[in-house]
Amino acid sequence: MNQTTNLPKFPIRMKIFLRTISCFLSFYIISSISLSAQNDHFTIQLGAFQSPNPEVFHSLEDLGELRTQEIQEPRLTRILLGDFADSLGAVKVLRTVHERGFKEAFVRSIADAQRAVFYAVQFGNYKTIEEIPDITPFETYGDVYQYENEGVTKIRIGIFTHKDTAQIILQKLEKLGYSTVEIIKTPPPQTRRFFQTVSLYKRMEGTINDRFPVVVHMYFTDASVTGIYNDPRNGEHKKFIYYGYRDNNPPPRTSRFTKPKTDDREPKMTHILKNQYAMNLTIRDRETGETIRFSLMEKYPTGSVQFEVVSIFRKKLARGDRGEMGTDLYLEYPLMKNNLNKNLENRFNAMSVQFPGIKDRKMLLQTLETRLKDDIEKIKTQYPDYNWLSETYETKILENTNYLLSVRFNKEHIFVEPETQVSYKSFDLKTGKELTLDNTMQGAYKTILKGLLTKEIQQIYGRYPSTNELGQSLTEMLKSYYFTTTGIVFFRNYHEDYFHKEPLTVTLPYQTLKGVLRIGTLPASFLKK
Repeated sequence: MNQTTNLPKFPIRMKIFLRTISCFLSFYIISSISLSAQNDHFTIQLGAFQSPNPEVFHSLEDLGELRTQEIQEPRLTRILLGDFADSLGAVKVLRTVHERGFKEAFVRSIADAQRAVFYAVQFGNYKTIEEIPDITPFETYGDVYQYENEGVTKIRIGIFTHKDTAQIILQKLEKLGYSTVEIIKTPPPQTRRFFQTVSLYKRMEGTINDRFPVVVHMYFTDASVTGIYNDPRNGEHKKFIYYGYRDNNPPPRTSRFTKPKTDDREPKMTHILKNQYAMNLTIRDRETGETIRFSLMEKYPTGSVQFEVVSIFRKKLARGDRGEMGTDLYLEYPLMKNNLNKNLENRFNAMSVQFPGIKDRKMLLQTLETRLKDDIEKIKTQYPDYNWLSETYETKILENTNYLLSVRFNKEHIFVEPETQVSYKSFDLKTGKELTLDNTMQGAYKTILKGLLTKEIQQIYGRYPSTNELGQSLTEMLKSYYFTTTGIVFFRNYHEDYFHKEPLTVTLPYQTLKGVLRIGTLPASFLKK
């Protein structure tokens, strides 16, 4: 018998290259059915897999709820998207699914008896932003979001598959003094994610293959470990993502995609919330096929900075002429702490939120509330054929070593088509000043950089079919870059109208730039003696 469960939701990390990922997936078409079936709801089957990777489907979360369905013979997991009352609605969304690269997806029916019933706990009747309480304390009970109808905002907690669970939450809220609490039946919202777990940043030192010293900047979530490092053997700036790690003392809620610890390829680590811990993990480099073993220990020596990662998620639903519509907003950013340069600390923390003028948490929450309300109005007036808008703002640490701090700012706007913008900043932690090409280089450095970048780009892509496109790419890369301890990394965003659409990253080592680096600057101090 097949059993349908909710697919774990993860923070949106939109990767534009997912548009083409379907060519690498093997889909199993279990059955096909008539779209004219009576009394059926419909869903979109994205595929059936032995070990599905939920990260692959993040680009579809704005189109509907992602669910899994277990198949016993053969033993596979179906990935399903959405629950549609009629076939026309499903087919309309299917077109967008195909456009985003999942060419083998198809529409199938859901028997009414298999449709899940969801419950939420609802309370409050708030008419102004000032009246809405801080919802942070309620996040321990489940997903928290706002529901707006006819100018009145209510707070909803859940989605719960069992009414008994909703009843327990209701009783807790009544004890806290909320008298208008009620349990309601509700359809699953169009986006549901695991925002309860904040990612954690750790600066770690150790070795590669028990030989070469390395510094790795690690981000942990409840389903993956992301590492960013300079390869000590060749100076290349690299990134890896390790799925299915296990903490020796994990939090109570775990992902069904977390793999059991079976051998020494799984990381061995102490509890992630402790002040310091160690871990060992083994990865395979996709480009070279090499197996790389990391042995790491958390460490913050002089010249580095400690950070804590803040995660805020707000969601609003509203009733409009076309039915229910909604918007969500996710922020994840590191806050610098315990730094001797308080001016730099305050400046960085204000900038890392990616909203200008933010001075404290209260102002930030008010800004988010206003943004959500404006987004709802935008959907009503500017986008009559679409009913969900999602925004994500993230700041990641790329380098935090030897008084060098480099960060990446990422903005994603997911509507009819996803839009992603990436930018970078680097700082000298001794002086607190931002590092730029202008204040670290000399002479005709732009001409030299363009020549070096052109050579690297042509090695990756071959000759560009358009000289104009190459020129535009070079102009963008000279504005989008960051400093590491081994070289400068230049970046170009995804461009829909380019022949080579994919994002492009090129690293130029300092040894190559020796002739144009200003003596006495922080980057010049990283030159090999």
